[in-house]
Amino acid sequence: MPAASPPHNVLHVRTRERSTRCEPSWRGRAVLSARGSRGVSDAVRVLVDGRVPLLGCGVRAHPVARRTLDVYHRRDRPAGAPVLLHFHGGGFHSGNKAREARPLIRHLTSRRGFVCVSANYRLQPQVTVADQVADVRGAIAWARAHAAEYGADPGTLFVTGSSAGANLAIRAVCAGETGIAGLICRYGYYGDLAPCGGMPPMLVVHGEKDMTISPSGARAFVERARAVSGRPVSYAELPGAYHDFDMFESIRSAAVSTAVEQFTARVSTAPP
Repeated sequence: MPAASPPHNVLHVRTRERSTRCEPSWRGRAVLSARGSRGVSDAVRVLVDGRVPLLGCGVRAHPVARRTLDVYHRRDRPAGAPVLLHFHGGGFHSGNKAREARPLIRHLTSRRGFVCVSANYRLQPQVTVADQVADVRGAIAWARAHAAEYGADPGTLFVTGSSAGANLAIRAVCAGETGIAGLICRYGYYGDLAPCGGMPPMLVVHGEKDMTISPSGARAFVERARAVSGRPVSYAELPGAYHDFDMFESIRSAAVSTAVEQFTARVSTAPP
């Protein structure tokens, strides 16, 4: 006789050790980056598991595969390395953790010894924006809880988002997420998003020729952020660049990666 289905508001998730309720599994794939320009293309991959509780248990079930993340770090694991957590784009309805920010992740792991995390979140229309923000906050909590296992400093956490991922990262901060060292928004979708007064230092990068999300929207968001934030808000508009401008390695992606590296170094040494 088949077992009865669990209640709709209880998540049963299988981990390697046991099943748990109201604690969906964040399955991480640790990727060891070679030290140098080879990046992570021939990296060694090992499976790791971590669990992070959702904010509340009344979240509708969704395939566990959407609650996964990849961890990238150098083989020598420099002590006290900063952490970069990336959220992908896709118009809130598509996308995945392995699609964007690849040049940036390779650059930061090899050049500065960053521990980089790229996380999935559940997708609409199966969930709401509020559910997606909860997933983003859950991934932030996971990164803080597990950063030290990879030699990183959980107190130096940078968050970056691509397109819709930038929108969700901003919403997470405005929902009460604190302790973010810096927020990097790349070809973000902002709409009428209203930044809050407690925003961390920000770097907003957008393409001049972006036909998916107009750069005028990015400029307007930067002005709104500068009006309410006591922290620096930097804006860079890339001449001739379109949406997804760093999907592949290029002179432009290298320049963006260097700018992000300089931004993280600058805000890490700046007084609070």
